[in-house]
Amino acid sequence: MLISVTAPRKGLGQTITAINIGAMLTKILKNEKIIFVDTNQYCKDIEYYLSDATFTKGLDEFISLHNSGLLNEESFSSCIKKMKFNIDIMSAHKFYEITEDNIKALTECANELYNFTIVDASSGNNNASEHFFDRSEMIVVVLNPIKGVIKMVDEIEAYKKHKDKLIFVVNRYVEKMGGVKLEYKIPQIKKELREMGFDSPVFPLQYDVELINECNYGAVLNFVLGANFNDINYIFNLEKIVEYALRKHTKYDVSDVVVRKKKSKALRYFDLIKKYNIKILRRYFTR
Repeated sequence: MLISVTAPRKGLGQTITAINIGAMLTKILKNEKIIFVDTNQYCKDIEYYLSDATFTKGLDEFISLHNSGLLNEESFSSCIKKMKFNIDIMSAHKFYEITEDNIKALTECANELYNFTIVDASSGNNNASEHFFDRSEMIVVVLNPIKGVIKMVDEIEAYKKHKDKLIFVVNRYVEKMGGVKLEYKIPQIKKELREMGFDSPVFPLQYDVELINECNYGAVLNFVLGANFNDINYIFNLEKIVEYALRKHTKYDVSDVVVRKKKSKALRYFDLIKKYNIKILRRYFTR
C-alpha cells in the first residue's frame, strides 16, 4: 500500500504525522515491513528525526541506478537505511530531479519489498508529488485548525484531482484553552471543506506537549511504539486514522484493535477504582 502524506504549506507537522502513521502501522500489524521515502530535497526531515548517521544513501543513488539500467532488488537495498521495528528509510535527493519514470520504478520496487510505503511528499503544488499521488491508495493532507490554512486546500489542484483518495488530518488540534471551548472545531472545518467540494474524512490529532518533548530527545518513534494507550489522546486519534486506512484500502483484519480499545477502557476503569479505594483506605487507617 502506498500512502502519500502532504500539506498545503510547510510547518504544519507533515513529517511527524507521516512518521507516526508508520509507527502506528508497525504497532498494530507487528511484522509488516514499512519504508519511508523522503522527497523534500531542501530539508531531509525523515532522516533528521530517525537517523543520526552522517553517511547515507537515498533517492539520488536510486535515481542514478534506475537511469543507468542497473536497478534490481539487490541494488535497491543499497539505497535504503535500515531502522528498528521493520522500518527502513530512503533519504531525500539532493542533486537529481526525480522524474515520473523514476517514481514509477520506485513505487513498483517498494511494493515488491514492503507492505507499506509512506511518502513524505512536498507541500503545495508540486509535479513530483502529483506523480506520487497518482500511484497512491491514500493521500493524507495535514492541516492545522487555522482558517487561513484550511482555505489553502482550495488552491491545490492536485487535491481536487484526487478527491476520492484524500483524508484530512487536523494536526495540533485543541478543543479547549484554559477551560474555554474554542469555536473553530472539527464540525466547522468539515463544513468549510465540504463547501470547497471536499467531502473526505476529517480526523483530529490533538496537540500533545509530550510529542514535542520526544522529538527534542530524538526519540519520535518511541512516542507511539512505547505509548500507554490509557493516557494519550493523540494515540487514540492516530489509531483511528490507521484503522480507517486498513479497513478501506487493505484486507487486514483490524478487529483486534477495537478489542484492545475496549479492554483498555475497562482496565482504565478498574485502575480508577483501585486508585481511589487505596486513597480511602489510607484515610481510614491514618485517622
